[in-house]
Amino acid sequence: MVRQEAGHDLLPGKKDPTPEQIHARCMEVQKTWNRRTRMLRSGMTRAEVDRPFHWRVPQVMLADLALTEDMLSDPLTN
Repeated sequence: MVRQEAGHDLLPGKKDPTPEQIHARCMEVQKTWNRRTRMLRSGMTRAEVDRPFHWRVPQVMLADLALTEDMLSDPLTN
C-alpha cells in the first residue's frame, strides 16, 4: 500500500479530524472503488461477489400460508 502524504490538518500535534472531515475523506476514497470492491467492503464474501447472479422466482408452499380450499378458488368464477 502506498502511503499518501497526510493533509496539513492531520499532521502530528494537530487536533483530530471533525466528523465532517472524516466523512468527506471517506467519500473521496469510495469514489475510487469499483463495483467488486464496494460489494466486498459492504460485507459480502469473495465467493458471493464472484458468483454469477441468477435470480430465481421465490417459491412459497401453500400449506405455509394456512389458506383454506375456499380461499384458493378461482376469483374469476366467484
